[in-house]
Amino acid sequence: MPPLKVADVARYLGAAAFGAILLCGAFAAIALIDAASVVIMRTGILPKWLAYLGFVAAIALLFAVVFLPMVALPIWVLATSIVLFRLPTPSPG
Repeated sequence: MPPLKVADVARYLGAAAFGAILLCGAFAAIALIDAASVVIMRTGILPKWLAYLGFVAAIALLFAVVFLPMVALPIWVLATSIVLFRLPTPSPG
């Protein structure tokens, strides 16, 4: 077996880092979406369908290793952004 070269290690670490970032980022997104959905359910400050969409997106992100379910994150972010954008602005005073 030939000795391991520095270039081979660098090539491997780049590929491994992409997988690690994808997996850890998916778990961080799951935690964020679940926390926001629980707050929405408890306070009712936003529509309940957004919380249910968040729970569905979090479950889909559990399978994000195959990269396709990662589409659930931008869909949830877009839906949340639209809901927040359409909220009426409170009048001052």
